[in-house]
Amino acid sequence: MVIYLDVLLAINGIVDYILLRAAAKLTGHPRNRLRILLGAVVGAIYAAVVCLPGLAWLGHWGLKLAVGIGMALIVFGWNRGSVRKTLTFFLLAALLGGVVFALSQISGGALQLYHGAVYADVSLPLLTAAVGAVYLLLTWMSSAVLRREQSERHIVSVRVGLCGRESAFSALVDTGCLVTDPLTSRPVVVAAADALAPLLPQRLLADWHSGGDPVDLIAAYGGELHLRPIFCRGIGGEQILPAFQPTELTVDGRACDAVIALSLHGFDGENAFSAVIHADAV
Repeated sequence: MVIYLDVLLAINGIVDYILLRAAAKLTGHPRNRLRILLGAVVGAIYAAVVCLPGLAWLGHWGLKLAVGIGMALIVFGWNRGSVRKTLTFFLLAALLGGVVFALSQISGGALQLYHGAVYADVSLPLLTAAVGAVYLLLTWMSSAVLRREQSERHIVSVRVGLCGRESAFSALVDTGCLVTDPLTSRPVVVAAADALAPLLPQRLLADWHSGGDPVDLIAAYGGELHLRPIFCRGIGGEQILPAFQPTELTVDGRACDAVIALSLHGFDGENAFSAVIHADAV
């Protein structure tokens, strides 16, 4: 059987991107197209290497599992929801494998799994059109699920800009969230640190995830990001959260004047939202 490496890379890159994007959407993970693209590239390169002469041993199930977990970690990071999101990705991949196997029987081998990689003996434009149609179907299905969840709760779309960088995520409007900025009396959006990752220095996120003291973080990064403390009372008692004033903030497409506070615990996209927003900010 003749395998064209460029077709193999393109097919598996597209398929992995769709799987990772669908897993992120179904689990409510904050969107980060660059991470999804990087994860898909890793998967496509692995699929191509496994199919090279003499390297079939790299297709061992243990290595496949390790690569799959690595792809998921690239996209989802390591947090409370990582296991659930990774399992969702694996479930989608398993479903795809079943579909490809069934189609290979129907098509007489035009579409098949080769050493675990998806390969189609069809023209690339036709394949791209077919994959695009599947992606649109998955997007429509996941959007329908999210709309149903959002109809039961007041979920809004939040877009935050800071010094030319941007992040988008969903937030729950909570009438019980009465946190305000003591300096300006503005309402506060309490967001998961991972949802704000595109905006913040990686070293700040690393310090925050490793349990860094909020006061020390504010002192270390206050000049760079104009951080200030927000006092929040929760189940675990009163806590201090680092907060900043974004250069741009919209809620459901409307401009909003609020402060953003970082939360280490409590939100990771498990419930289709990554932040809690003060009712007065909507």
